[in-house]
Amino acid sequence: MLTRPKEGPETLAAPATRPAAEEASLVPKPPRSLRDFVRGEGGVVYTEYVVIVLLVGIGVSAALFTVGAPLLRAYRITQAFLGAPIP
Repeated sequence: MLTRPKEGPETLAAPATRPAAEEASLVPKPPRSLRDFVRGEGGVVYTEYVVIVLLVGIGVSAALFTVGAPLLRAYRITQAFLGAPIP
């Protein structure tokens, strides 16, 4: 037979929170100098993100360059077809 859990002040208590000192240690401190930035692990992560963004940007630019001319040609043909007088 299933029983319902007790409803009382002990079940309605607020969830346990971390002490302020422990919570503060989870927040990374900003680097104080360029040397700290380069030596820290955060600099590696930022560098990886920059490389990813650059590669995506180069890929998008190459795709637009490759597909751009045929799309422009198709747009102009469609524009001329729609703008032509109907006989």
